[in-house]
Amino acid sequence: MKVLFKNVFSLFTIVVFALAIAACGKTTDTTTTIKDNGTTTTEKGTTTEGETTTEGETTTEGETTTEGETTTDSGADYPNLNGATIRILHGAPNEVDPFHDNYSGQFQAEKQAIQRQVEQRYNCKVKYQMYPDGAGWGPDRVNAIIQGVLSGDPIGEIYAISSMWMGELAEADAIASVKRPLRQYANENYDDTMKDFGTYRNEVYGFDTGYVLNDSTGIYYNLDLVNELGLENPATKWLDGEWTWTDFEAFIDSAQAALNAKGEGYYAMGGVPSVWAQHMIPANGGYLVNPDTKKVAFDQSAGLQTFNKLTELYNKGVWEPAAEFDAGSANWKTGKVVLHPGELWFLNADNRWGLLDFDLGYVPYPLGNGKVIDDYKSGKDSMQLYAISSGYDSENGLNTENIFRVWNDLQYWQTYDEVKDNFESTLESRYDDIDSIEAHLQVLDKIYVEQIFNLGISGHNNDNGWYVIGNKAIREGDANTYLSAIKQVYQKELDDLFGDN
Repeated sequence: MKVLFKNVFSLFTIVVFALAIAACGKTTDTTTTIKDNGTTTTEKGTTTEGETTTEGETTTEGETTTEGETTTDSGADYPNLNGATIRILHGAPNEVDPFHDNYSGQFQAEKQAIQRQVEQRYNCKVKYQMYPDGAGWGPDRVNAIIQGVLSGDPIGEIYAISSMWMGELAEADAIASVKRPLRQYANENYDDTMKDFGTYRNEVYGFDTGYVLNDSTGIYYNLDLVNELGLENPATKWLDGEWTWTDFEAFIDSAQAALNAKGEGYYAMGGVPSVWAQHMIPANGGYLVNPDTKKVAFDQSAGLQTFNKLTELYNKGVWEPAAEFDAGSANWKTGKVVLHPGELWFLNADNRWGLLDFDLGYVPYPLGNGKVIDDYKSGKDSMQLYAISSGYDSENGLNTENIFRVWNDLQYWQTYDEVKDNFESTLESRYDDIDSIEAHLQVLDKIYVEQIFNLGISGHNNDNGWYVIGNKAIREGDANTYLSAIKQVYQKELDDLFGDN
């Protein structure tokens, strides 16, 4: 697709990807600590000199080299890890390793300086690694982590994982709770909302930097086609307060009328119907699962209203008949569909929308009639987090607390305003439309944790999967019957996970 690159930034700047750690060799039974100036003291055992293991020079004591913060506390004591190598497992090390030849992240020089300082401070070596062969995304990666711990030879100390895997890994005792060290050592800029994604059965396992933001989800539209048809820019309509269901339907009707004049095979709406429902319900004031009560909410009034509205649109013939997830149908890819649900990262991924030859704009999902922007919210069901491997319990060497401290000090911490500014720069490199940028920024903090896909029920399950049942409810126009039939299946899993509230 055509994109205006004004700045070169990583796609995922909301969350600055963190580090995963692995240990080589044994630690000695000493109570050795390293002062922040690099000196060591030993209460028991021998003294280990604090050496810098990353090539290049070290930073000075407590020096902050960027506008972001380090976590240095001058004069504080740090555990001596006795030269242990801390491996960081990640699916794309070049995104997080500041010493990688093809590093694609931000603040490379600053992060290199921080890493050198941390390695000296803890007398350790930080190493970023790709997950091993056979540990691809999903079940294979989960199994590799579990089997490594069970065999007594964990494949790493810190793993970059999806929050969706948290329960399975925790149940297998493959990852360690960080509830206490997080409370004791986390940087002042740590976003507590992150705990909502990293918690399983009241224990915190997952963590990351940055802030939990609506950095991705929305409606993307073929900007070239909108301009060709003489339609008003959807993002402009949102900014003007003209993007309620009534406004949205009027736009769809106008778009389809103009498309019909171009011939067959053109549609105003694309993408899977139940994906639209997934995101339009929150924009109508509802939830799929209420995050406070942990009760099923998709069959309440906001949900039923949304399904009924989507059925009305579907029956108008404005929806492409061969809709597909993510990458989209042939009609979408060839520029014959105006609107499509999607995520920001699709725009740079060759297997999604990175190769489209038309410009895209962004607009939030339409507000339910009577709703205002303060009512808008977007559900986020998962995110990439980091977790510490089980199997490390050395009293004074590699253990959960010390590994977390290394991770925490390695991060390039930023304030909310700094994160938002960086994200705005990312949007400038993705959207060639100023109103799309402004519209996305308006809903950046309107986010909640949506648990519907964290219950062990596949959205594609033929009997009760959200996407399968939701599509039937919209196309057949009987939402109440379909949603009532699966409600108890989801509620049972919620009660098992969170307790009967």
